Amino acid sequence: FHNGQWAMSFSKMQLYETDIRIPFYINGPNIKQNIKTNIFATTIDIAPTILDIADIHLTQIDDGNEMDGKSLLKYAINTNDITHNDQTFFIEYNGMGMNSWEWMGIQSNIEGFNEAITDGWNNTYSCLRWINANNEQINYKYCKFKCFGEGMIETECEKESTEYKGEFFDLSTDPWEMINIYDELT
Repeated sequence: FHNGQWAMSFSKMQLYETDIRIPFYINGPNIKQNIKTNIFATTIDIAPTILDIADIHLTQIDDGNEMDGKSLLKYAINTNDITHNDQTFFIEYNGMGMNSWEWMGIQSNIEGFNEAITDGWNNTYSCLRWINANNEQINYKYCKFKCFGEGMIETECEKESTEYKGEFFDLSTDPWEMINIYDELT
């Protein structure tokens, strides 16, 4: 997917759907075989779901804070029970920040490149993803990058750069995220 669509090296560290989407399969008591739901799940929903299946109802974790995420068990039992047609969630990634003199090159599959860097500080981003499960026309993602300068100190990104503006995609018309429509926003 990276080598073809975006001419990037391998890994799952980018903001694109091919990187952030993962299937969530679960098996357990009262869960019917071969059911599907269109509810979005995030990795923070896995622990609450497993605890719910085990009939363990934790409202707080050891440090007294509430557990992030939500149990998805009710959606696995009743696929018609999608009470949140509008779903919004946050995506965040902090680049590993390798120094250019320390990075270990990896074998590249991109023609003309023998090695590629796997990740860097400037691959740090936050995204807002929203979708309406019943209306495929509402399907967007906006991502904003953080930029770093000398000494890996966070700095303002170069004005008018993609990193400064961010990336905004209408996934209902551009499912491969090839057209950044940020400049079309009013």
